[in-house]
Amino acid sequence: MLGVANGSRQLLLRFDPETLAFSELKLPPGCEVLELSWKIYNYSSMVAVSPDRFMVCGGITANLLNITAKCFLLEPLAGKLEVVPPMQDARYTATILYHDEHVYVFGGRRVGSDETAIIKQCERFNLLESNWLLS
Repeated sequence: MLGVANGSRQLLLRFDPETLAFSELKLPPGCEVLELSWKIYNYSSMVAVSPDRFMVCGGITANLLNITAKCFLLEPLAGKLEVVPPMQDARYTATILYHDEHVYVFGGRRVGSDETAIIKQCERFNLLESNWLLS
């Protein structure tokens, strides 16, 4: 799964490894409220934490000026969205992975030159306790 902002539209894309192609994941009827209540920023990071549940973290606005630390858990097929505590560092283009009830967010960028903008820390989110720690 991949979340992208396309102009004013928020899209969820599903990657099929057999065809090596992306396709748009359509939300089922009744999820219109979900579509209005969430925002995926450009260059946000998304990882599956279960087959139908995804964590989305960070990103930057379309004008490339405002970076966010916001995170949420998304169950698109069930029409559920759960806001979780934000990361300690606002970032975009981070690498994200899930392992053993934890989400790890590695690196990413802030606004600025490469010397000052590249983030070298990793944050770890405990899904059971709903909190962030620097790793």
